[in-house]
Amino acid sequence: MSLRKDKKDLSEKLAQYELILYDKDNSSRPEARGKLFPLNSVLFARPNSKIILDCATRAFRNCAAEWEAEKKNDFVEYDIWFLSGPRILHERLLNPSRTELQADCAGKVLFIPEGDSSAPIGRYMHCSYRVPGMH
Repeated sequence: MSLRKDKKDLSEKLAQYELILYDKDNSSRPEARGKLFPLNSVLFARPNSKIILDCATRAFRNCAAEWEAEKKNDFVEYDIWFLSGPRILHERLLNPSRTELQADCAGKVLFIPEGDSSAPIGRYMHCSYRVPGMH
């Protein structure tokens, strides 16, 4: 990850938006075109963001439930996407069709299109770790 613009630009945008994050480029996936896909790899939020606090609360509840299940049954298989990952963010932000934000998030979230050459953060700059077994 590298910063391409002054961090001040993003800080200034946080005065207008509660949350700033990347939207996955779905152009190569015809079934997903026109749908939002928030990425949680890079995000900026205001202190005490209700959106982020809601997501964190749900993740902690999910982890507590997983812990309780494992205390009773030893290891219980889980999926990190559902347990504490992006699924929580998707459900909190997006309507079921994933084409627009939930009503209470409208006007509070700024999406940076993935792959935009003017984006303030360069993702996957050094991705040698992105091989099977190394992530």
